[in-house]
Amino acid sequence: MEKQRRNSVETSLTDALSKINEMKAQMSSSPKAFDEELSSYKRLLGRARSENEELREDIQLLQSKIDASSDSSTSLVADLRDKLRRTEERLRSVEREGRFEAAMASEIANLRAGTQPSSNGSDKKSLVLRGLDQNISVDGNGSTAPNSAYIIEMYDYVVELKQSIEEERQMYKELVTEHEDLLALLGQAGLDGRIYAGE
Repeated sequence: MEKQRRNSVETSLTDALSKINEMKAQMSSSPKAFDEELSSYKRLLGRARSENEELREDIQLLQSKIDASSDSSTSLVADLRDKLRRTEERLRSVEREGRFEAAMASEIANLRAGTQPSSNGSDKKSLVLRGLDQNISVDGNGSTAPNSAYIIEMYDYVVELKQSIEEERQMYKELVTEHEDLLALLGQAGLDGRIYAGE
């Protein structure tokens, strides 16, 4: 076993030495061929370096695009979170206002029906209307009929005002939309006029 290994190593060493001697002979006999082969390898190396440089530039460009996209998506997520927060705040505000309006409507319905809201059988006013009744004087008997009529009248007046304000807002939005449409038409007409004048 050991002899076989030694023989194979000696054989491969002899082959390598003979190839080296052949190459030396070729180099000494034809240095021009060696120079041509060397310059060919140099050209290949130069081409590989330029391709490598182009690839490096492409990688840098892609990395900058990825960074820009990441920054853009981060700012988009932040904007969306901010919009979500504002929308949730508006929703909570609308819900509070809706609950208040429902409580007021319930109290007014009770007043119109001639009943007073009671808590645990007592004749306490609800928190919604208590403040209103405190500002209105009660006649000598302690009757609250004038107060109830006044509250109902004021509530109806406030409801009418809210409806009127909502109608005015809607009209304003329609006017703004119509104004923008007219401005767009005027701009288009002005552009068309300049095109026709130029012909």
